[in-house]
Amino acid sequence: MRTTISATFAVIVLATAAMALDVTTPGQTVVDGQVGVLTTDLVCSPPNAIYLGNAATLALNGHVLDGCEVFATGFATDARRIAVRGPGEIRHGGIRLNRGSLRVRDVAIHDAPDDGIVGGDGAIVRATDVTVTDSARNGIWATKVIARSVTVSGSGSAGFLGYGIVGLGGVDGRDVTVTDNLNDGVFTAAGKLTLHNAQVTGNGYDGVAGFAVKLVGSTVTGNATDPDADGDVVSQLPPRVKNSTCGTSVDTNTQGSWGVCAGD
Repeated sequence: MRTTISATFAVIVLATAAMALDVTTPGQTVVDGQVGVLTTDLVCSPPNAIYLGNAATLALNGHVLDGCEVFATGFATDARRIAVRGPGEIRHGGIRLNRGSLRVRDVAIHDAPDDGIVGGDGAIVRATDVTVTDSARNGIWATKVIARSVTVSGSGSAGFLGYGIVGLGGVDGRDVTVTDNLNDGVFTAAGKLTLHNAQVTGNGYDGVAGFAVKLVGSTVTGNATDPDADGDVVSQLPPRVKNSTCGTSVDTNTQGSWGVCAGD
């Protein structure tokens, strides 16, 4: 019995090792189901990307990608399930997914020349312990965003009003901080926008804007600094505000206030 168990364990160890790949140069592809482990800080110019196949993971392993994008393989219509895990940093680059799902954990992304994290039609982004700062366009953009302990700030640049977090079909955030983005802090086009323990301040356009908004234990103030903006809390349905502080609210149906914020 001991021999059988030992042999089985050895097979498992060997199989796991075979699925790991050292990532040492720009342009490498982590194939389907494999884990790519960054073994050193890496500067990309060009090729300027690391590619992830379906069910592939990039482990930053405490290192830095500089000037490197992380791309899901396949065409725009191909659904992919990929993950990027830290600890680690991505400087002057971002993470790109066409369709499918992306998990990002314990990663700092800053000074992306485009979006920090972006998913195409139908994409779901799950971000945990993630910081996205000073993206030239948007911080996080997908069909649905699930954020836990996430900070997004400084999105946008000359000629582009960048959003902080956009989940076109919904945003579910806990312990998030969204500040000083040139456009809305958090935006949804449909679905629910729910924030627990969030700080959304200093964004150029609306603080939080969506179809149905729920705030719990959150502060949404000092937004809408642009004269064309609406307010701190903007929604089509009456917002649910519980144990939260907000400056102004706007009913997009009438352009009046909802009467739920201190400045209404």
